[in-house]
Amino acid sequence: MALKVSTKDIHAGGLSLHLTESGETLFEEIKKDLVDFELKGPLDVDLFIEPAGPDFRVKGKLKGNILLTCSRCLASFILPLDMPWEAILSPLSVLKGEEEVELTGEDVEVSFFKDDVIDLSQILRDQIFLSIPWKPLCQEVCKGICPRCGKNLNDGACQCPGTSEGSPFEILNKLKPS
Repeated sequence: MALKVSTKDIHAGGLSLHLTESGETLFEEIKKDLVDFELKGPLDVDLFIEPAGPDFRVKGKLKGNILLTCSRCLASFILPLDMPWEAILSPLSVLKGEEEVELTGEDVEVSFFKDDVIDLSQILRDQIFLSIPWKPLCQEVCKGICPRCGKNLNDGACQCPGTSEGSPFEILNKLKPS
């Protein structure tokens, strides 16, 4: 399913859309980026696109679940998505003739489209990327894995023998000349 909308279909009163995306189309390009997550179940998207001069204002809401890997214990977990978002879309022709342009803070929040076609799949991918935490955790108090045996410490203590908690810089004393 192509997630593209012609600007000619967006009238003065705006255009409302409801999409249910299975993820195959939406995540085709993400898989090329080797991103470690996948969509679990359908992604429901509600959109309202309205003209704002030469630009278009998009208000949307994403609902669905993505499967992530915890950065501490390496366990897989489901992160529910339920996020409203907004975007401004400008025609690429606005930038014509300028090779280098200094962006302002407002420009960073603008996406571009060309040839009177808005590619919603790219916008949705961007919103999903923005919703993923920098360090995904299965739970806020995740204990991680044992550095010696690799046991997930959320499942209980491991059987590794304890060691004295010395300074990590003690090894430098051996390097000191006599």
